[in-house]
Amino acid sequence: MPMWTTQQLQAIDANNNTILVSAAAGSGKTAVLVERIVQLIRGGFHLDRMLIVTFTKAAAAEMRQRLNKRLIKEAAADPDTFGAALDELESTEISTIHAFCQKVLRNNFQAVGIDPMVRPCDDQMKKALFEAAWLEAFNDLLEKRDDSDFIELAYAWDQPRLMEMTAQLYDFLMSLPDPFEWLRQAVDAVDQPPYRQHPWYQLLVQHAGMQLQGIEAILQSMRRMFEEKDAVQDRWETFQADETACEALFHVEQWTAESLLRALDGFALGKAKVIRGLSEEEKEWSKRLSKQRDKIKEMVKEIRDNLTVDEDRLQLEFSTMQRHLRGLAALTEATHHAFLAQKAEKHLIDFSDMEQFTMQVLSDPALKAQMQGEYDHIFVDECQDVS
Repeated sequence: MPMWTTQQLQAIDANNNTILVSAAAGSGKTAVLVERIVQLIRGGFHLDRMLIVTFTKAAAAEMRQRLNKRLIKEAAADPDTFGAALDELESTEISTIHAFCQKVLRNNFQAVGIDPMVRPCDDQMKKALFEAAWLEAFNDLLEKRDDSDFIELAYAWDQPRLMEMTAQLYDFLMSLPDPFEWLRQAVDAVDQPPYRQHPWYQLLVQHAGMQLQGIEAILQSMRRMFEEKDAVQDRWETFQADETACEALFHVEQWTAESLLRALDGFALGKAKVIRGLSEEEKEWSKRLSKQRDKIKEMVKEIRDNLTVDEDRLQLEFSTMQRHLRGLAALTEATHHAFLAQKAEKHLIDFSDMEQFTMQVLSDPALKAQMQGEYDHIFVDECQDVS
């Protein structure tokens, strides 16, 4: 019998409807999952009413073997309960997420209007069909010329870069439950002042904090330089003044763009004291120290420039960006429809289609309720990869 930790026992015995177990690799998450299943069987639940999802086919096979081994062991002490569980193991759904999706679609193909005989599309064919779909969508939109945002986009970017952007956006969108509604909302949110509340600007504020940490590291490096044998100790007073000036940046009262800009506007490093009669080694040391001071000045200037907003210019740039994004959104959605048609013609389906069509099935209340009635428990191994 394994010696479970307190945290592992909590995961095994918890009565919550939803449990997320987060732990380092090799810490026994899968063993905990198996133990929880065993405890549920002991409590009267049936194994064939459990859905167990893994990341790979190999992991699914291994999970089945681990359960088989454990159930045989338990059956020696409780043959009725665990003998029945062994009989159920063969029909228990232990599969990858895409194998589960394929099963759902085979049973509900009419609900999403797909051919029940579709087969998975390999990566090479998927790439070729996507490129053909993209070209069809691009030419169709260009010929119609009724989308001014797309026309502006098409003349602003060359075709290879546009195809690359479309493919990257499409791959991301297909991981979302309602991809094109999300895209419409995201594009609408681009040109919405005040800009200092925009997520883009908030990222700049966060980045400024990281840059200030870099200034702290430079000061620490400068401090260590005074321990060197060729250090010019007469520079110490200047260094202390530099530290004091920087401290005002490190201890801004409220971490907002406004308070940080006020601190930056009042920032200046004093002029370094002129010292004569230095040896060549001391001169070289002084140059190195001066370079560090220059780095601080450059970083402060960069932070100030990044956070100083020219709202008229930003409004123009964001407006242009939004038009281009609307054009890209139109191209991506048109590519999506052409891509689906290309695959349907060849009776193919890719992994993203499996996920999206399964989501459509689950969006039907009656079908969702029917599927919920098939399972008492759902387990997802390696959730961070499967999701």
